[in-house]
This record gives sequence, structure tokens and C-alpha cells, in this order.
Amino acid sequence: TRLEKERQAVLSEMTMVNTIEYRVECQILSTLHRENRLAKRFPIGKEVLIRNWTREDVKLWHRTHYRPDNVLLYVVGDVEASDVERVIAEKFGHVTSEKMG
Repeated sequence: TRLEKERQAVLSEMTMVNTIEYRVECQILSTLHRENRLAKRFPIGKEVLIRNWTREDVKLWHRTHYRPDNVLLYVVGDVEASDVERVIAEKFGHVTSEKMG
């Protein structure tokens, strides 16, 4: 099934990034984001959860987490805050939870 193919792809990716560099990066991110949920959530996820996904779990997770009000956007550089806010509003202001799925 499509779910099994995705599960195997994620588990395969998990073994490829199981390096000292990745573990150090996770520690750095944990420190940088200690005040929010990103400190405990990394892109690949936890193996035990991945191995036990159901189709309903994936659909619920997507509906719960892939929402405009659950996004973090970092802007770094020599920019004017008002310009950045304007561009963000232009590019993403039309996006709503309903349109995201």
C-alpha cells in the first residue's frame, strides 16, 4: 500500500541520517528551541510511532499539524520587518486551514 511504501521510505531515511552529525544537530536544535515544541520534534519522528502508523493516524496528524496557525517562519538577514510582513501577507495571507486539507 502507499502507507507501507512511505513507512519504508521514512525508516530507510532514518538509518541514513543516524550519524554523529545528525545527533549533534538534534542537540543544537533542542537547545535553540527549548521554549517550544520543536525541541522534542524532529523531521523524521520516532521509530516506534512510525512502525505503528495507521492510515487514520496519518490523516489525523496531517489535519492537526499542517495548518497555517501552526507554522514557524524564520527570517534572517538585513531586512526591514515591515517589508517582510508585507511579503509574507502577500504570499501566504490567502492560505486557510480549510484549503490546506
